[in-house]
Amino acid sequence: MERSGPTEEDMMNALDANPVLAGPAGPFGVFFVVVLVLVLTGFVVVIVGIIRNSRRIRQSGHDPLTLQSDLAVRALNSDLLSPRRSTEERLAELQRLHRDGTITAEELAAARARILGGDPGR
Repeated sequence: MERSGPTEEDMMNALDANPVLAGPAGPFGVFFVVVLVLVLTGFVVVIVGIIRNSRRIRQSGHDPLTLQSDLAVRALNSDLLSPRRSTEERLAELQRLHRDGTITAEELAAARARILGGDPGR
């Protein structure tokens, strides 16, 4: 039986003659394949991480698409980013709490000492 068309040897010769279709031979080919495998592995790791984080966020009852915005709004609405109150304001707040009976005289003295950076026994 005779085969019609190019033989395997003809195909290999054609690959060797055309540099665009050259096989991954030599150090550059090996380097290229290693880099390709590393890049693809990186993509897979990132995608798996995103999926795992998204599932964990959903399981905790939050929306993964709005989580960062929710946290930003919460931080902006809190006292976390507000300027620190002055010593006078903090001491006035302590006096008000003591006058209203919310804190005892001992708690007032300890809090005053903490604010003023002094010793509670002074």
